[in-house]
Amino acid sequence: MPMDAKLSEALAKAAAAERQAEEQKRAQKRPQNRWWTEPAAERRAAVAKNWRSMLEWIVQGKASRDGALEAFLSVYGTEEYGTLSFEGRTRKIMFLHVELARALLAKVPVPRALADAYRVWARGHADTSGTRLAAEAARRVARAEPALRDAEAVARRAHALAEKATAALAKLRTEQAAELESFNADNTWLKRRLTPQGREEHAALLARHEAAAQALVLEAAESRSAAELAEGEELFAQDELRSARAELERVRGRAVKAEADLLAPVGFDATEGQPLSLVDVPAGRGWMGTADFGSQAKPEETPLRRVDLTVPFQAAVYPVTQILYLTVAGDDPSRFPHPLSPVNRVSWYDACRFCNALSDLCGLERAYHIEDATGRVVWRRKAAGYRLPTEAEWERAARTDATFEFAGADDLRQVGWYADNSRGTPRPVGALRPNPLGLYDCSGNVWEWCHDGYAADQYRRSEPVDPVGPDDAPTKVIRGGSASNVEERCRVAARGDAPPEGVDVFLGFRVVRNATG
Repeated sequence: MPMDAKLSEALAKAAAAERQAEEQKRAQKRPQNRWWTEPAAERRAAVAKNWRSMLEWIVQGKASRDGALEAFLSVYGTEEYGTLSFEGRTRKIMFLHVELARALLAKVPVPRALADAYRVWARGHADTSGTRLAAEAARRVARAEPALRDAEAVARRAHALAEKATAALAKLRTEQAAELESFNADNTWLKRRLTPQGREEHAALLARHEAAAQALVLEAAESRSAAELAEGEELFAQDELRSARAELERVRGRAVKAEADLLAPVGFDATEGQPLSLVDVPAGRGWMGTADFGSQAKPEETPLRRVDLTVPFQAAVYPVTQILYLTVAGDDPSRFPHPLSPVNRVSWYDACRFCNALSDLCGLERAYHIEDATGRVVWRRKAAGYRLPTEAEWERAARTDATFEFAGADDLRQVGWYADNSRGTPRPVGALRPNPLGLYDCSGNVWEWCHDGYAADQYRRSEPVDPVGPDDAPTKVIRGGSASNVEERCRVAARGDAPPEGVDVFLGFRVVRNATG
């Protein structure tokens, strides 16, 4: 049995086993209102497990990539999944994971493997119209090159004919002169004058010479004219080829720039050994909240207080983008698809799972322990892996030591996407000005999950040293505002909250990790 067929059979058995297990769970009437027991979450987990089980088959050559993908789709179908068809989304994820698996099995360092997966995606998606234009320009060059060769060949043949006609005319003139000289030697002038036959012979000789000469003159003129026309066609073909090659170079240049622009915000730093750009946020004292006076002050933002953070940390320069989430988690649930826009429609639990997956890829200790039975998330505070910032950490990183109302400016238009400039859609990260620490999009674009449970009176009751909200709170803190909010909601002091299992098109997250060394 071919290996692709074996793979298809194995997938069918796996899917049947998963369906049976799901039916048993339903029979047990397990609660369906929790993130870890939702059928959609279980399905995603099963799909991800089967993807990973196939990767080694593909990389080792036991099954072709296309064959494995077709086998997978024959089992799971092409139902709608998010904003893209399940088939289209699966193809993208499969391709990324195969490339990532190739790099990992080749012992490539994980950050570089992630970077390579990014670049594979970027080459295919940086500029789809540019790819089409490049193909058209390449076809134009392919047509122009043989056209130029043909024009050059025609010009060479025309020049050769003109030279041949000119040489034949010169030869004819020489032969005519010799023949006339011979005729004159045999017939004196007197004899030619006196003999009618001699005069006729002389006239016939001159007429024949003139006719032959005129024929060669006409042939040479026609050849020279053809050569000039051929030279014109050759010049035209040369211009067309130069133009086609220049257009191809311009299109390729635009594609290279588009790819560079797509990869620029990713910020792979090989020296640090991490797959995304981080900035150091030192430990120390900073402000948190809003003064008790002012038209924009909210009760949950007061009182304004000093907070001490005793542990330095590193914060991601950008919110997690859709392409990073897709590469690491194998899924992109976002409503507004764009590789460099912040991932959205992710729950707090999704963000925690992403942090663990990224930590695994980078060989770091997981910052979160997720209990299988209850789904409870426990933060390992000393772990070096990626995690969500606490509310105090988020505000210190966004506010820094400045007194700006927003993250890096008092004019929100300079630093954030909000209702007045975003057209109601999350925008690609890094397009506006960063805050003094070098972080982008802390104000506006998408709300960002924090680790803390939300409490409206948190600032009044919590300790001022390394404060963290209550774990048992029904909602989690979100900060920063979004592209759908007015200015007031995008202030660095503005607070919000959402249920941890909830998702929203204007809700994403940013990762941090404890500083090392």
